[in-house]
Amino acid sequence: MLKRIVILLVLFFAFIGYSQNNQKWQGYFSFNQITDISETSQKIYAASENAFFSKDLNTNDLKTTTSIDGLKAETITAFYHSDSVNKSFVGNSNGLLLVVNPDGTYLYKTGIRDEVPVPGGIKQINHFLEYNNKLYISTNYGITLFDLNTFEFGDTYYMGPAGNYISVKQTCITNGFIYAATQGNTTESGIRKVSITNQFLNDYNQWIDISGFYWEGITGF
Repeated sequence: MLKRIVILLVLFFAFIGYSQNNQKWQGYFSFNQITDISETSQKIYAASENAFFSKDLNTNDLKTTTSIDGLKAETITAFYHSDSVNKSFVGNSNGLLLVVNPDGTYLYKTGIRDEVPVPGGIKQINHFLEYNNKLYISTNYGITLFDLNTFEFGDTYYMGPAGNYISVKQTCITNGFIYAATQGNTTESGIRKVSITNQFLNDYNQWIDISGFYWEGITGF
């Protein structure tokens, strides 16, 4: 019995000594698989599945942001940094939107994940597009707007045939039109466009199908 007590005391003090010498956590996160990138005038940002990092273009300094810094992501599928509001936006596979403030605090926006009336398996966030103080969030069901003034969600656009769900991989705005690269079944997939000033973007009939096939992305120069 005495021998057991001595062994337990030795292990107890050894544990205390170990914990006191390791009060600062260190993270070991893989950045080999990049899910998205975002570039501003000062920095380049890159996101992996559960963390992101930035590189300062002037100083070449690297900064990582992980769960140790408070980033409680699910599985990161999209990333965007806005110069206009000086915040980063992290999209996840379950529809969770994280807003990263300059001081390192976080705003968790659960509107897509908890409130959009679509099956949970198609709420993945694929892409962010900023235009006129709004984020056009491409998802696996369509496009949802996010207001950069109020930081609240707005309209949702379903643009599949008959107004059903369709996966929007990416959007761009050029020459007065917004274009969406979509994926559905063989007859539904394609690139759709509509005038960005159209007041009825939530009407699927307004979105003109201009090209078939499957598309992973689209951008404008």
